[in-house]
Amino acid sequence: MSSNVEVIINAAAGASWTDGVERAVAEAFASCGVDARIALAREASEIFELARDAASNGARAVVAGGGDGTVAAVASALAGTDRPIGVLPLGTLNHFAKDL
Repeated sequence: MSSNVEVIINAAAGASWTDGVERAVAEAFASCGVDARIALAREASEIFELARDAASNGARAVVAGGGDGTVAAVASALAGTDRPIGVLPLGTLNHFAKDL
């Protein structure tokens, strides 16, 4: 399995789906041959810091799991780096993901 994919999930995004979401996301990545490290952000303020740390620690990609605010926080942390962003639309409205 390849590794170094960081997934940041906003626990405050969307509905009350967080029970088991870490395991489900890890299993989904594993089924594609990717060993992803999952971080669950319990506070919105943690998202930027987690994304910045992931980029500086050599993650091949950083995936934002949440809504538009989560995607914006991760994207701003990755701005100016060569790290790609992935999007898991786990928020309420997910305008960005729908526009893609």
